[in-house]
Amino acid sequence: MKKHILSFHIIIIFIGMLYLYGSVSHYFEYWGFTYDLSFNRVLLSIASLLLITNVFLNGYIYDFVQIFLIYWAFFVIIPITILFSVSVINYYHFFLHFSFICIIGLLFTLKRQLVFAKNLIKPISFEHNKFLIVLFSLILSIPLLEVVANFNFLSFNLFDVYDIRKASRESSNTIIGYLKEALSRVVYPFFMIYGYVHKKLFLLIFGLLGIIVVFASTGALKSIIAVIPISFLFIKTVSYKQIQKLLLVLVYCLVFIPIIETYLFGTFFLTDLPSRRLFFVPGLLENSFLLEYTNNPQLYMHSILKFFNDNPEALARNIGNEYFDRPDMNANVGVLLDGFINIGYFGVILHAIIIYFTIGVLNGVKINPKFFGIFFVYFYYINTSFIGTLFLTHGMFFLLVFFYITKLTHENPTHLSKF
Repeated sequence: MKKHILSFHIIIIFIGMLYLYGSVSHYFEYWGFTYDLSFNRVLLSIASLLLITNVFLNGYIYDFVQIFLIYWAFFVIIPITILFSVSVINYYHFFLHFSFICIIGLLFTLKRQLVFAKNLIKPISFEHNKFLIVLFSLILSIPLLEVVANFNFLSFNLFDVYDIRKASRESSNTIIGYLKEALSRVVYPFFMIYGYVHKKLFLLIFGLLGIIVVFASTGALKSIIAVIPISFLFIKTVSYKQIQKLLLVLVYCLVFIPIIETYLFGTFFLTDLPSRRLFFVPGLLENSFLLEYTNNPQLYMHSILKFFNDNPEALARNIGNEYFDRPDMNANVGVLLDGFINIGYFGVILHAIIIYFTIGVLNGVKINPKFFGIFFVYFYYINTSFIGTLFLTHGMFFLLVFFYITKLTHENPTHLSKF
């Protein structure tokens, strides 16, 4: 997509999202969604969006990096500019996001893709080792039998799912926690997509049932309302150019259909789920963390270095209790704010470099576009998870290893290199 066309879409989406936020601030003001529009901030927001679009989004390259940057522009940067324009967040918060995307964009300008030496880590042909890989996945699934004992059809009731999730956490352990995330967010969706594309009924059913069983046993809501439909949304794509168009259609739908719903019916169902939660809740939570921890750096003592902390504080629970009066709420934020609250602006730079290496490696592996739904979900996690949670609990490290060592030999490498 040419830069001037993409710039036009960016402006239209910005205007539509600003109108959408008006509905959010009206109906969900009790959450902290205030509305104090500043014309100067609107101009600065639009100028920043056009700068990012025209400097870092290459209109003639269609690859994994381009898709990540476009996702970040649509689903992270534009919502942040909206919150900035209506004075929910301050200039410094806005600057942190602008810096984060600029650092990543500059790094990709210098070196777009990264691939480790194949003689050090040789990919395993999925086509030639299907049986062994499926068998290994089944073996990994055995510890989940302890979780399956909690299987409950009430998990499909959105009002009961949080009680079931809490009970599941209390009866689970660390190993099962890591396994269920890696399997339900990477392995099972992989089998589901592969089975559908290649008409392998066993793999399709295995993947679908695996996701559903884990969901119904743990109350992992996102596994069923995100992983499955999003996977099938991109399952017919044959190029990253097509994915880019789908992302554009998706963001238009998420912005303008809720506006139409409110206008015609006076209801806010789509405004709440998914639009409010996807676009505006992450920035609001980030603002709370900035207010609480800007002058109180945590130095990773609540996460990877917590064994040095005599009294580790559950940061997400603390924010949920202090700022939203919900002690049971996990008010998570993404890797950007995680870096800042731990070691300041250097943390923003460090985490931007980590994400650059992660996306660069995946770009070098040349992922089949049909599997993009799996990565779309992980793009969302990057903006809503602490970095340790992202790579370990949510399985981002497992995803990197799985797709790096699993070679789909049925694909034509020359064809894939054009994506």
